[in-house]
Parts: sequence; C-alpha cells; structure tokens
Amino acid sequence: DGWQRYVFAAWGWLFVGLALGPGWTFARLLTGGNESLLLVDFGRHAMAFGFAAQMVLGVASRVVPNFTGKPLWSPHARDAAFYLLNASMLVRAREVPIGFGVWPGAWNVIAWSGPPAVAAKVSSRVGSWITPTVGRPSTMSPIETQKNGIPLA
Repeated sequence: DGWQRYVFAAWGWLFVGLALGPGWTFARLLTGGNESLLLVDFGRHAMAFGFAAQMVLGVASRVVPNFTGKPLWSPHARDAAFYLLNASMLVRAREVPIGFGVWPGAWNVIAWSGPPAVAAKVSSRVGSWITPTVGRPSTMSPIETQKNGIPLA
C-alpha cells in the first residue's frame, strides 16, 4: 500500500528536521557560534511540511477508504502526491548548502519547491474528496472486511 511510504518518509523528515532545527541550534550554542538561519529554516520546513503534511496525507489515504467502504478513487493521485511532496522537500533542501556557504547559486532554485508542493496537496485532496462521492463501489463492506481479519484502520 502507498500509505506506508508516506509514514516512513514522514519519520525520516522528522529526524532531519530535528537535527537541523533544534539539534543544530543546540550544537552551535554549545560551541559559541551563530547558527545559520537557513539551516533552522529548512529544519522547520522538514518538520512542518516533510513530517506533518506527509503524515496527514498518508493517514488520510488509509483512513478515507476505510470510512467510506470504497477504495481510493485514484491510487495514482496518491502516489503522485507522495513523489511531488518529496521532490518539493528535496528542492527546498538546497538551503543547507547555502547555509554552509558551499553553493550560493542554489538560491535560484529554492523557489521552485512551491509548485510541486501545491500540486501534491491538490492531488491528494482531490483524491480524498472524490473517493466518498464517486469512488468505485467496494467489493466488501467494512463489517466483512473486519470479519476477514483485515484491520479497518
């Protein structure tokens, strides 16, 4: 199932966010240096968009079909949202080499993290909204699913 990818990637982005946000700030405070705000900013994005948004989208793609009794309207939309969201995060990650002073030319690319992020959210939301209304009819009711040992959520 595609929702596991979301959850796995979300935890990865959380650890990145914790390392570059509070972790980097704490390390720089111990050494007496000044932390780069770009590293802290990317840490914030990794936690907010990489972790939180990805966890919400992944859980929604699992829960919506269980509550409606219908399979996802488009598993391809769910998968596209996953790849677009992570592509957006990888483009945004170019703040890290800028923060270390390694690749100052990456400023021109960072703004391009927005369109894939918006496309990911739209793709996921459309799929979640359409599933209950025009999704394919389920072959099993939620009660039959539970009787067969398949968890509802």
